[in-house]
Amino acid sequence: MASYSKPLYLRRNRLSDTEGTLYGRVGAKGMFSYFLLLGLVNEGYYLEVKKEGLEGLAFSCHTSASKLSEIINQTIILGIFDKVKYEKFQILTNEEIQLNHFKTVVGRKSE
Repeated sequence: MASYSKPLYLRRNRLSDTEGTLYGRVGAKGMFSYFLLLGLVNEGYYLEVKKEGLEGLAFSCHTSASKLSEIINQTIILGIFDKVKYEKFQILTNEEIQLNHFKTVVGRKSE
């Protein structure tokens, strides 16, 4: 049986240095929204973020569209999510998320 890895935010009990920096920039409420956002990204292997759908996504993350936009921008600046993929395709993902997804898919196919 394939082993499915936990999402990034469930694998540890403390913030990474980068997330600590993010906390300093967006505060506790912003971090709550960030973890909800990260959970949505980890449900697949990327999350599409279009300006037209930002209000709905912000609602899912319990924040305003402007605050979510600020959080997303800070995660891009800090390298939490891939800047090139965000700018080119309007998706949030990173190398670790992509690798975990690949391992999960390969694990399923080998069963």
